[in-house]
Amino acid sequence: MKMPFLKNTAAFIALALLATGFSGCLYTNTYAPDSYRSATPIDVKAAISDPVVSGEGCTYSVLWLVSWGNSGYAIATQRALKTNPQGVLYDVKSDLKVTSYLLGLWTRACTIVTGRSGHV
Repeated sequence: MKMPFLKNTAAFIALALLATGFSGCLYTNTYAPDSYRSATPIDVKAAISDPVVSGEGCTYSVLWLVSWGNSGYAIATQRALKTNPQGVLYDVKSDLKVTSYLLGLWTRACTIVTGRSGHV
């Protein structure tokens, strides 16, 4: 007696497990930027002497199986203001830098925030 239902089910389960293993679903713990509204020079007491600061947040991925990190604007802004935590970041520019090796076996994606540190 043939059992094509079991054969098809086993093939489907094998395909699902294979897809899960190669899609980063084994472990993922990342934060990524969505949107950010920065202050403008009009919103703060801007001065020519306000320093330009920069900070970054990164996420990492290995073997398409595990991913971790925080590449959100909040962590990048916090790191940019580490020397002046009471300051306000204004006139902000953000970039995304992705480094990947061997077709994505190891990947690093960083959000880089650059702006001026002023006071309200």
